[in-house]
Amino acid sequence: VHGATMGHEMTNGFDDQGSQYDGTGKYTNWWSPSVLEEWNKKTTCVSDYYSKYQILPGLYIDGNLTLGENIADMGGIKQAFQAYQNYVADHPTFSGLSTNTPYFSDLTNDQLFFVTYAQGWCIHRTEENARYRQKTDPHSPGKFRVLGPLSNFPTFSKVFNCPAGSPMNPANRCDVW
Repeated sequence: VHGATMGHEMTNGFDDQGSQYDGTGKYTNWWSPSVLEEWNKKTTCVSDYYSKYQILPGLYIDGNLTLGENIADMGGIKQAFQAYQNYVADHPTFSGLSTNTPYFSDLTNDQLFFVTYAQGWCIHRTEENARYRQKTDPHSPGKFRVLGPLSNFPTFSKVFNCPAGSPMNPANRCDVW
């Protein structure tokens, strides 16, 4: 979870807001027209994808409001998983949790990585709070901070053998970074 949080914060520098500042911190459009066009396609995909998530009956995520944080969540989990893979490659004797405790014996270490990430977002909110946050909070609700990034991360689908076309292995994914 900590690695995903660090990756999230680093990705914020390149989300819908951070991307508007150049290397000196000046607020300016520093991208070429073709790069900006591609960026807009990718971020529209993310906004549209999250806008389909229903928080409560008839209440959907505002994908434009949550865009920057959704981009950062997606980038954060990818960076964290890559860091984990680098650690495993650099430490060939690493056995992880799945071999050390019977509670996790039916999960691989890669699966445990994602389960741990998901557990970090176990949050319960009242309906009133959910309605308020839907209008004001630039962060998606915890459940969707798991579903969104992981369903858009092909590695997750592979690790859990999610069937093609299933909610966690959709035919159309969004990828910004």
